[in-house]
Amino acid sequence: MTGHYAETYLFRPLEGSGPWLRYADGLWLPDDGEFDLAFVNADQPIALGVSLPSYEGVEWSWRDLSATRAAIGVDEDARVDAWHTQVRDPAEGAGNHVPFHGHIEQSHPNVQAFRAAMDKSCEMYHCASGLGPHFVLGNPWITAGLVRTFAGETIREPEAPACFLCANDGLGHKLRYLKDERERLESNLTYSRERAGKLELDLAGEREEVERLTERLSAFDSLLQMEVTSAP
Repeated sequence: MTGHYAETYLFRPLEGSGPWLRYADGLWLPDDGEFDLAFVNADQPIALGVSLPSYEGVEWSWRDLSATRAAIGVDEDARVDAWHTQVRDPAEGAGNHVPFHGHIEQSHPNVQAFRAAMDKSCEMYHCASGLGPHFVLGNPWITAGLVRTFAGETIREPEAPACFLCANDGLGHKLRYLKDERERLESNLTYSRERAGKLELDLAGEREEVERLTERLSAFDSLLQMEVTSAP
C-alpha cells in the first residue's frame, strides 16, 4: 500500500461534542482524552472514524465550482463536476487518465475501526451516523489539528493544493466535461427516441379509434336517415 493507505491515523473528537466511548482495540472505554482510531457517542447514534480516499493515488480533494468552470471556459450556468483532486503522481493524471491505483484495503486498521464504531452504534441505538476526518480540504478535524499519524505527525492541509485535472490549461476538466456532456446527450437522445416510439404507437392507436368512431357515426347516420325516411 502507498499514500494514505500506508499510514494509520489517530484522531480526537471535536471539542465539546461528547460524551464519547473510545475504541481502545474494541473495549469501548469512556473517553479519557487519548487519540484513537474511532469513537462512538454515548448519548446519540454517532460513530466517528477516519475515511480514507476511495483510491490510493488520491492525496486531497476539494470542491471549487468557479475554478472548474473557469478551467473549462463555460458560463456559470453550465453543469460541471466541481471536484478537484491532488494525486500522488501528477504525471499519471495527464488528459482524462485518472491515476487511481486500487480500491480501499478492507483490512486497513482505520477501515476496520470505523466499521466497528458503526456496528457499536447500531448495537446501542439500532442506527448510526458516520462522521469524522477525511482528506477533503476544510475538514474540521484536520483544520483543528486533531488528526495525526500513528507515529505522531499532525496532518495538515497542503499550502498550495494542485489538482491534476487543472494541469495543461485545465485539459482534464475539459475532457471530463465533454465526456459527461456526451453521456447526458446520449441519455437524452435515448429517452427521446423511446418517447417518440411510444407517441407513434399512441398516435397509431388514436388513428384506429378515429376510424372506428367514424365508421360507427356513419352507421348511426344511415340508421337515422332510414328512420326519418320511414316515418309517416
